[in-house]
Amino acid sequence: ELLHAASISRPILIFCSESTLSTLLDVKTQLKSVQKIILLDTEDKHDEYEPLKEFISNHCERYFDVTNFKPVQVDTNQQIAFILYSSGTTGLSKGVMLTHKNINTTIALSRDHRFIRQFKPGSESALGLLPFYHAFGLCVVFRCLIFGRHVVVLTVFDPNTFLRTIQEYKITNLHLVPPLANFLAKSPLVNLYDLSSVEVINCGAAPLSKEIQSILVQRLKAKMFRQAYGMTETTLGVLGFPLKESKPGSCGKVLPYVSAKVVNPETGKSLGPNKQGELYFKGDFIMKGYIGNIEATNSAIDKEGWLATGDVGYYDDEGFFFIVDRLKELIKYKGFQVAPAELEAILITHPKIVDAGVLGVPHESAGELPLAFVVVKPGEKLTEEEVNDFVDKQVMPQKRLRGGVRFIDEIPRIRSGKILRRKLREILNQKPKL
Repeated sequence: ELLHAASISRPILIFCSESTLSTLLDVKTQLKSVQKIILLDTEDKHDEYEPLKEFISNHCERYFDVTNFKPVQVDTNQQIAFILYSSGTTGLSKGVMLTHKNINTTIALSRDHRFIRQFKPGSESALGLLPFYHAFGLCVVFRCLIFGRHVVVLTVFDPNTFLRTIQEYKITNLHLVPPLANFLAKSPLVNLYDLSSVEVINCGAAPLSKEIQSILVQRLKAKMFRQAYGMTETTLGVLGFPLKESKPGSCGKVLPYVSAKVVNPETGKSLGPNKQGELYFKGDFIMKGYIGNIEATNSAIDKEGWLATGDVGYYDDEGFFFIVDRLKELIKYKGFQVAPAELEAILITHPKIVDAGVLGVPHESAGELPLAFVVVKPGEKLTEEEVNDFVDKQVMPQKRLRGGVRFIDEIPRIRSGKILRRKLREILNQKPKL
C-alpha cells in the first residue's frame, strides 16, 4: 500500500523516522523518482540516507537570515500544496490534489467567529491521532497550530496510551472518528483516567449515532459536541454547525465558501427538503482532481464543478443535513433501500456489542439481505437470536437481519474509521475450516 501511494505522488525526497526506514528503503529501490531519504531522528551518517541536520546544512546558507525569506510566488488556484489519499474502502486509494487555494480557504473558515470559538493562544491543547494522509487528520493539526493550540501527536492507537495522554497533557479538544467515539462511550478503561480537561469533542469521517453521541457527552461532561461532514476531496468539512446551533444526528449546515445540492441518482435532478439523494458540493474547498487519473476526476467532478460525493443524505426544512450511507453500500431488499450505517448504529447500542458491520448478501428473489458482523464484548456471550430480537424491536420489517449474524473478533477498518466492507465480504466468502 505504501508503494502504491508513493507511485502515485512520485516523491523526490522522503522524510521519515528510524522506525519506518527499512520499509521506505524497499520503496526507494522500486521507485526511480526517489533520490534521497532524510532521517528525522538520527545524526548518524549513512550511504542510504541523510540525517536531517546534515540535509539542512547542505542546502541552506550558513548565515541565512530567516527574516529575509521570500516565498516563491505561485498560482494558488492551480499549484498543488498536498497530495493526500482517498479512503480506499472499495479499492486502492487515489491521490487527491489539494491546491494552495483549498488550504487557504479552510484556514479562512477557521477564523470565522460564527463557527470557531475564540480562546487565548496557548490555553488549549488538541490530540493528533488521525492519519495525516487524510484531510481530517492533517488539516486539523495545522489549523490548531495556526490558532495557537498545543498539539500532542500519537502515531498509533493504544487504549491506555490514548487515555493517559488526554489525562497527562490535559487535552481540551478531541478530534474523533466513530470507532474512537464508541470506545470513549463504552470502554470501562475510561473510568480509570481523569478526562475532565476535555471541553470540545469533534467527530467526523463517518456517521455517528445520536445515541453514542449522547452517551459520550454525558460521560466526558464535554461543553460542546460538534459533528461535521467532509472528505479529503473537499479539503475538510463542507457541512458543520454555527457555534450557537445544534441538532442531534445532524452533521450541520452548509459552510461558507461552498454550495450544496441533493440529487436524485437516477434522474440527476435536484431534490427539495427531506428527500434522500446523493450529496453534491461546489466551491473553493473542492480538490483539483485525482493525480494521474483524468477518468476518475471527470467521473467525480462535472463540467460545472460539482463534486459527486457518493454519499446519500438529505436536509430538513431548517437546512440541517443528515448522512444516510454510501450510495454504493446501500442494501436493496425487495425494492427497499436499507442503510448499513443505520443498522450498525443500532447494534453498537447493545451493551454486549463492542463493534458491528453490516452488508448485503445476494438473494435470488429479494435481491439482497442485510447481514451483520458483530464483535462481542470480552467475557460476554451473545446468540444470533438475541441480536435479531434486539434489532427487530427497533426497525421496520425490511431492515431486519434476514441475512444472518456472524460473530468475529474485529471489524476491519481503515485508520480514519470507515469500515472495509470488501474485507467483510472476503470473510463471508471464506470456506469454513474442516
